[in-house]
Amino acid sequence: MTTAADPLALPRSRNYLKLLAIAAVLGAPVSAAAYGFLALVSYLQEEIFTHLPAKWYTAPLVTRAASAISSAGVCA
Repeated sequence: MTTAADPLALPRSRNYLKLLAIAAVLGAPVSAAAYGFLALVSYLQEEIFTHLPAKWYTAPLVTRAASAISSAGVCA
């Protein structure tokens, strides 16, 4: 008959603790960079949509419509 392995042996091992420390050291700057990116996107979105003139909002719509019409003519 075999005995079951100790389920807490892996988390107590020295290699596991080293790996956990490396993950924490790498994870902190990565999460800080992700937070900074999201804060920048939020700031830029607010600035763009409050300071651009209202006529600017039609430019993407007109561009997409023109490309759809021109590609429909090419495919037909």
